[in-house]
Amino acid sequence: MLVSETHFTNKNYIRIPNYSIYTTNHPNNKAHGGTAIIIKTSIKHHEIDKYHKEFLQATSIMIEDWSGPLVISAIYSPPKYAISQQLYTEFFESLGHRFIAGGDYNAKHPWWGSRSPTPNAKGRQLYETILSNNLSTISTGEPTYWPSDSNKLPDLIDFAVSKGLNPFHVKAQSSLKLTSDHSPILVTVETKISLMDINNKLHNKNTDWTEYKTYINSNLTCNVSLKKPDELEDEIEKFNILIHRAISAFNSGYE
Repeated sequence: MLVSETHFTNKNYIRIPNYSIYTTNHPNNKAHGGTAIIIKTSIKHHEIDKYHKEFLQATSIMIEDWSGPLVISAIYSPPKYAISQQLYTEFFESLGHRFIAGGDYNAKHPWWGSRSPTPNAKGRQLYETILSNNLSTISTGEPTYWPSDSNKLPDLIDFAVSKGLNPFHVKAQSSLKLTSDHSPILVTVETKISLMDINNKLHNKNTDWTEYKTYINSNLTCNVSLKKPDELEDEIEKFNILIHRAISAFNSGYE
């Protein structure tokens, strides 16, 4: 999941079980702008360099599919900053030869489906960057921004820019499930991604079950408060750690 305009600072922290979360805050560390990526921990990946400029913030990770490395980047570009073709090019070049960079560009151009027949300044520069660097856009062609001001019309400013992907294997869909002035975009890529190598075998013929049971009973705490969701998640995590420590201690050959 790519998230634009998180409004995070260094004081913010979020955790979701079984997911890794990467964030990039606005460079002045105030609660505006920023991006994030939320990805399942089972997917093989790693974070690459953050891009945190006043005119654009991006969080990027690298995954692998059957064609090789693929960078996924969540971007946010505030509307008040003009971005030259050179700056756009420098950012996209930092992502390598295969990437998807999606989010709120605040750039309007009919090329990717904006309603305004006249592109804004960011839209013109981004359009020229796309043409000169052989990039592609991934867009629904439908509005993604729904202003509260009745004098403003809905428009399309959320989309993705990609490179090195077969356009026939990429599809974008609109979604109205979340409550926000920006509607999410669902991007589907026909590919197979690499998963983490997980050792699911927690015991073998050498497991000392007597010592294992004694260790669990001695270290398991049952008289805890479970009144809040966070407390439940914390205790589940502690229990999982306890299980793995016991297996590691009394099961030769387990890593």
